[in-house]
Amino acid sequence: MKYIKTYETIEDELQIGDFVICKEKENSYTYSIYSQDDYEKLQYFLENNIGLIKKKGKRATSQPYYKVFYDYLPDNIKQYFSPKNLRPIYKEEILYHSSNKEDIEQILNAKKYNL
Repeated sequence: MKYIKTYETIEDELQIGDFVICKEKENSYTYSIYSQDDYEKLQYFLENNIGLIKKKGKRATSQPYYKVFYDYLPDNIKQYFSPKNLRPIYKEEILYHSSNKEDIEQILNAKKYNL
């Protein structure tokens, strides 16, 4: 009789080159950095656009983060990104990720049409 595995965990790690949809985590200093209006515009942009993980980093006192690249940035939120259109995002701020861009586009389309 063969041994059958009943349960196997699969690591779901983010990789450089993965496509992501993010949502910035709100915390105590959020509104000291952004105005309420800018924060809402930034949230809307992050939740409705696809980013590309370009780099993984770690600050000395905090958890690892990912540098996410965005192709097009509207002028009203450009100041919250680096000159190379990168933004540091923590793992818990990533809502969806996939190595296949079409998978992420399907999520955006479903959200757009309330499916």
